Formats: sequence, C-alpha cells, structure tokens
Amino acid sequence: MDPRSVRLNRQDEKFIDELYRTHRGILYKTALECSGGRLEAESVVHDALLRIIGSLDTVKRLEEPARAVYLATTVRSVAYNALKKEAVREKHAAEPPGDSWEDIPGGSNPEEELLAAENARAQVQYLREALAELDETDRLLLVGKYLAKETDAQLAYKLGIRESSVSMKLTRAKRRARKIIERKEAEDGRK
Repeated sequence: MDPRSVRLNRQDEKFIDELYRTHRGILYKTALECSGGRLEAESVVHDALLRIIGSLDTVKRLEEPARAVYLATTVRSVAYNALKKEAVREKHAAEPPGDSWEDIPGGSNPEEELLAAENARAQVQYLREALAELDETDRLLLVGKYLAKETDAQLAYKLGIRESSVSMKLTRAKRRARKIIERKEAEDGRK
C-alpha cells in the first residue's frame, strides 16, 4: 500500500503531528548522520514519515523508548536505501554497456548485498526484541547513549545516578542485551 494514498482521520493526523514534534530531533539527527547533508536529511525524514504513516498501527502500539528506536531505524533504513539507489545510479552511469558487476573491479554482488540487508534486518529485529525484554534503566541507557547520543552526564542526570556509574551500568546493559540477542539467534538457528 502506498502511504501517500492513505487517508488519515483527525485522530491519526494529531498522532502524526505529535509524533513528529516529539521525535523530530532524533529523526533529523539520525538522517544527518546517515546522509550527505541537510537537504538529503530532509528528504530522508520526509520519506521515513511516509513509511511510518504506512505502518501507523505498529507505531501506535509501541511504547517509548521502543517507538524512538523504531523511528530511528526507519530513518536509517530510508537513508541506506537512498544511498544504495544513488550508488547504483552512479555505477550504471559510469558502466560501459555489456559489463556486469562481475567484470568491474570492486563491483558488488547483488545477492551478497541482499543477504547482508536481510541479516541487518534480522539484527534490528533482535535488537528491538532485546530492548523490549530489558528493564527500563537498561533501555534508557542504551537508547540514550546510542540513538539519542546523550552524554554520560545527561544519562546520569536522567537516571539519578553518579556520572562515574554510567559507564559500568552501560557495559552491563550491553552485556544483557547481547545475551538476549545471542539467545534469540540460537533459537532461530542463525548462529
């Protein structure tokens, strides 16, 4: 379903407006990190919002910080797809007729790229599931540090702990998340 053809009711429009107001900082920050500049970032955020509108029911069911993770992941995915499309356009513009990816030094194998993308999607899903299983403190630490790019001082203030404790708690939270992800991979037979 094309999200541009979706008709939103007033309640959904308000939800999207509030979602954008609440998360625009992380949306643009993530887009800037993943794209070439401000104009590209704006385009990425726009396309990501269209994709988010298409999966509005899913977004509504998510609680914070899982919602923020979902939004940032969507922005990264859109940015990655845009970069890939641009690379393909550039490659084909420079590619003489008759050449294939096998003939180009350093050319990439589309099958390997698809497999890598599938593995990346699986890892994102495992991370979402791990975040859902972690306690609130661990989630706040991981999302704050790696998605919101908060400093140790900001995290310490948020959690009401000493700044010197943040590093230790973050290490333990990463360890717990890694164990959950490894367990899920083993359950799915991916390892």
